[in-house]
Amino acid sequence: MLTRRQTGFTLVEIAIVLLIVTILLGYTVAMFPIQQELKQYRKVDSELDDIIGHLIGFAQVNGRLPCPDTIGNVNGLGIGILDGAEDTDDRFDNTDASLGADGIIDACKGYSGFIPTSTLGINGDTDQNGNLLDPWGQPYRYIVSEFDQDFDVDANSFAGIDLVRWGAVSPYTVWFQWELWQPFTYMWMHSPNSIWHIVFNMFALWMFGSALALAWGEERFLKYYLYCGVGAGLLIATVPWIPILAGISEVSPMLATPTLGASGAVMGCLLAYS
Repeated sequence: MLTRRQTGFTLVEIAIVLLIVTILLGYTVAMFPIQQELKQYRKVDSELDDIIGHLIGFAQVNGRLPCPDTIGNVNGLGIGILDGAEDTDDRFDNTDASLGADGIIDACKGYSGFIPTSTLGINGDTDQNGNLLDPWGQPYRYIVSEFDQDFDVDANSFAGIDLVRWGAVSPYTVWFQWELWQPFTYMWMHSPNSIWHIVFNMFALWMFGSALALAWGEERFLKYYLYCGVGAGLLIATVPWIPILAGISEVSPMLATPTLGASGAVMGCLLAYS
């Protein structure tokens, strides 16, 4: 006698599905506060880039950095008021160094205070005194020395370059903004501040890579080089998350720090050569 086979899920199959759903839900809940905090760090990074750009623009026009926005009697140089404007002190005349007002900013009322938002024309969240606030509601501090307050600006400065936007790898942007190309593009970039970064990498690549290319052939070597570079990029983007997800450490601004260069691929060549 034939019996019809009943269709449906077994208890084991249902348990496996429930386990998978539980893991996914737990991962989502655990990552939500981390994602929110990382967004704050990214906002800080963006605001700092904006502040640097305004400072450079001010310095290019005035030949100096702005004085901080200070409060109280600082160093006996007068009273500063928190109003979002720089607190300057024009103490000397150019001709005889006597006290007077010659229209040239000779000093600041204080060299430690807050960012002069109204002087720089910076827009953002501010408190009642005009102080620029970070995402946690704390005012940005600003310190300038007498040396820094009067200097020549290098118009070719690399300050403010968004390396992540140009392809550097960052643990935050790879997994939260899904910029999955970064583990590949970072290896073609090098430090804009020092030529020695690319010089040493290319020297090591020539020294060890050329021997590997001769032994393996160009096609196999190229594949190996790319595998090492992309693999190193994935490790850079992934490893910093492990102690956070394991609850060993807290979220750090380092998750938004960009990494660039061919060092990972070159180290792979060195390992194969050895």
